[in-house]
Amino acid sequence: FTGNTISFYYNDIEVKEPRISITIDEDNDWLIGEGIVAQIDTSRMINSCTVNSTDKLTLTTGLQETVSATFEDLNSIRKYGYMSSTFSLDSTEKDFLEEVARVVVQRNSQPSYTYAIKTVSNEMFVPSDIVKLTAPNAGFEAVLPVEQVDTVISSGMIETTLIVGERQLPVSELISALSR
Repeated sequence: FTGNTISFYYNDIEVKEPRISITIDEDNDWLIGEGIVAQIDTSRMINSCTVNSTDKLTLTTGLQETVSATFEDLNSIRKYGYMSSTFSLDSTEKDFLEEVARVVVQRNSQPSYTYAIKTVSNEMFVPSDIVKLTAPNAGFEAVLPVEQVDTVISSGMIETTLIVGERQLPVSELISALSR
């Protein structure tokens, strides 16, 4: 809580069946500002991933070599360009390294889309609510989770800004979770 702004953050991963809380249309009377504002984030995209072992594998000849695995999403590379990353893990199991590279690419080969909607409605939104977002003029319709809710109270008015969409898990957190 800072000044007259309250921010709530939460992502409920336990919800198995999404229930739409509200439908937001670009023609709603209670939308203010620029309406529905889209943001496309490619900063965390990875469509080619190499995972190297930090340990050396001893071969039957007595030589040691580093084990590595690479996974690429060729469709994503053609569409967005080559975005690669290299990571190191404490494992010499090639299958495991391949699986980590595959999961990293699958989770990060597309940009993340978020939408900001500023409203003057008296609706109460909480993160993890499911919102159906439609923009008929753009031919767009999507069902997305609320990621962030900012409520500003000033001059007797309540303005709520919703951030809906899917934020990507930082790659370091994803690899850390896979390594457990």
